[in-house]
Amino acid sequence: MSEDTDDTPNLFECSDLQDNDNNGFTDFPDDDGCSGPTDNDESGGGSGLPECSNLVDDDNNGVADYPQDTGCSGPTDDDESGGGAALPACSDGIDNDNDDFTDFPADPGCSGPTDTTE
Repeated sequence: MSEDTDDTPNLFECSDLQDNDNNGFTDFPDDDGCSGPTDNDESGGGSGLPECSNLVDDDNNGVADYPQDTGCSGPTDDDESGGGAALPACSDGIDNDNDDFTDFPADPGCSGPTDTTE
């Protein structure tokens, strides 16, 4: 008669150091599918973070969250799709041309904050 003893801890998906839903984020609070460390399902939204502050490009327009995503009216907005388009290249907080300068007035390729190319 064998005794079934398993000394491995019973870990929940949201605290097991694995990306169980393959979305690029691991465990609570980084994975938006986790409502807490004892949540046993990383899939689905569950962290309670609004779309405009969850570090995910929910509307697939190339930018995530306020203020970069113009679909967001603020960090507590739960819908990134409102404005749709990304901010102009010279005010989006990204070094689009990889010259180590970001946005107007720091990037010499920008003529103003509404310039669409760096």
